[in-house]
Amino acid sequence: ERTALLEEEDAICKHPIIELVPRYEEIKTLKETCNELKINPKFAEFAKQGLFPDRKGIESKIYEHQYEAMQEAIVNRKNIIATTGTGSGKTECFLLPLLYDILDEKLRKPKPKAAIRGIILYPLNALAEDQMRRLRRSLSSDDAIDWLNQNTENQRITFGRYTGTTPFSGNKNTTNFNREKDSLKRDWKSALHQAEQTKNDDYLYDRSE
Repeated sequence: ERTALLEEEDAICKHPIIELVPRYEEIKTLKETCNELKINPKFAEFAKQGLFPDRKGIESKIYEHQYEAMQEAIVNRKNIIATTGTGSGKTECFLLPLLYDILDEKLRKPKPKAAIRGIILYPLNALAEDQMRRLRRSLSSDDAIDWLNQNTENQRITFGRYTGTTPFSGNKNTTNFNREKDSLKRDWKSALHQAEQTKNDDYLYDRSE
């Protein structure tokens, strides 16, 4: 009886489902997008430093739905919903407009008031962790910091993460805070060592400085 049950179709697993992912059409560079939408062209310069780098010396282009997201969010100041498929760059649909607004304010105001400018909500910790490397490369790489130093009077675009695994909250002058800070420093030194040994800077984006 057990054998008959196990031999029934779909009892243990189903046949593989093969999905063909279409290649989305790249339509414009960020520089062309900024010029066409009449928004600050310096954003395209900044994005090249880590957020949206060139590929092997060739200027990267955005997809049509990413262009539409920038147009609606930045120019028309509308809310957007991106429903495109896997691997279609949905992250850029919200990250490009968000970071554009933050950078544009820094370029227009020498010393804008310190405040939270945006909140990104993820349904899973794993998704938040996955994006940390992207944000570090975009905002904390040497190239990004050098560009900000030259164009925004040494201002920074900072970010933080708060999840269920965040160690604690409260006063900075506590034993827990100092212990966690020391742990992060050790992790950062280890990442630096690994990057130097392997000549691979990717290790630096797995840890916070």
